[in-house]
Amino acid sequence: MRVEAGRSRRELVDHLIAVADEAPGLVVGLDFAFSFPAWFLEERDLGSARELWELVREEGEGWLEAREAPFWGWEGSRKPEVPEHFRRTEAAVREETGASPRSVLQLLGAGAVGTGSVRGMPFLLDLADAGFSVWPFDAPELPLVVEIYPRLLTGDVVKSDAGARARYLEREHPGLPGELRRKTASSGDAFDAAVSALAMARHAADFRRLPPARDRASRLEGAIWRPGVTGAVDAAPGGGAPAGEASAAGAPTVAAPGTRAGGRTLLEEALLYACAVHAGQRRKGPCGAPYISHLLGVCSLVLEAGGDEEQAAAALLHDAAEDQGGRERLEEIRARFGSRVAGIVEACSDTLEQPKPPWRPRKEAYVEHLRRGGSDALLVACADKLHNARATLRDVRRQGDEAFERFNASREETLWYHRAVANALVESELESWLVDQLARVVFQLEAAAEGIG
Repeated sequence: MRVEAGRSRRELVDHLIAVADEAPGLVVGLDFAFSFPAWFLEERDLGSARELWELVREEGEGWLEAREAPFWGWEGSRKPEVPEHFRRTEAAVREETGASPRSVLQLLGAGAVGTGSVRGMPFLLDLADAGFSVWPFDAPELPLVVEIYPRLLTGDVVKSDAGARARYLEREHPGLPGELRRKTASSGDAFDAAVSALAMARHAADFRRLPPARDRASRLEGAIWRPGVTGAVDAAPGGGAPAGEASAAGAPTVAAPGTRAGGRTLLEEALLYACAVHAGQRRKGPCGAPYISHLLGVCSLVLEAGGDEEQAAAALLHDAAEDQGGRERLEEIRARFGSRVAGIVEACSDTLEQPKPPWRPRKEAYVEHLRRGGSDALLVACADKLHNARATLRDVRRQGDEAFERFNASREETLWYHRAVANALVESELESWLVDQLARVVFQLEAAAEGIG
């Protein structure tokens, strides 16, 4: 939505807390270490990360001023001998990705993360007290805070090179709007922040099925989030608890994919919401079925075509904003179900204005929009158009020309729209059997209409 800078740490945390009040589905990625190696906490008799954050709030600035072991990195200092310089999550990242995260004990020098981490940890207390879950110390309820390492999310790119940043964005995010592209490419920090956010958005569904840490060391040290982390978190390279340490008895079980607060999945919540929004609404045509029948049909097609839970939820909600509340409804969907679901719903809406603009230019604009759309929304849009085309074909075969009378457009315009949508989806980036099915059904509809008149 935007790329910006200029807030202090305190101002940023206050901003995030305010945003979470309006968008409880918020997920925040912070680029600093959320804890130290386990021995650091154990030597200080700290039993949890929260106790560490409280200690850092009281003594952290003193550590930075004193510049004493186990910290290092300033001129003339030597790397001290300590039980371990890295948390297990950093060791796992090194082993499994080849990346080189720095030790949180290093305060200064190239790539040092210690000072930023010491100054960041106390603010995790503020976020936790404001209702944020901090993963993996907490179960992943929204709003959620995770530790990120941008190098894992941007890939291998020379971020100090403006040309390399620009080429990366052109290659990986060609649809990024001009002003966002300019700001994202403007500096290495902006690049890290924006590309990390884009990567997190691509994996938005994963955050709802993140497991809490399952063993003592990981509950003390935390874990770096990266795409694909949905199994039990023990942060040891290769998985499993370290030798001689069993998983904690009574560790929380991992919830089913998509489980949200209250025990319902995202899809279940979307279905309940759709039933409420479209209550009393019925399909046009002779069957007059409850409108939810169409939404369920579209959702079924999306799932059968390999769509994920958020795409399926968007399928249930795809008409909610266009027909039942416009922009205000869309923002409610964003708050309840997240930005990705809301983005798909918006992309599947030909207008959010009331009253709606004239039919023909509105449909022409939507057809053009389909040609440029991303596959996330196109899958839902294609399922919607296929379900509608099948219903129209069935009614034309049963009723003849009378079937076209239920639409807001003429027979010719209705046929034009079905054909234009099918052609646009054939020309789009969407690769799915749904496209072939839609093209076939539209051909059959045209043939049936020609046969009656």
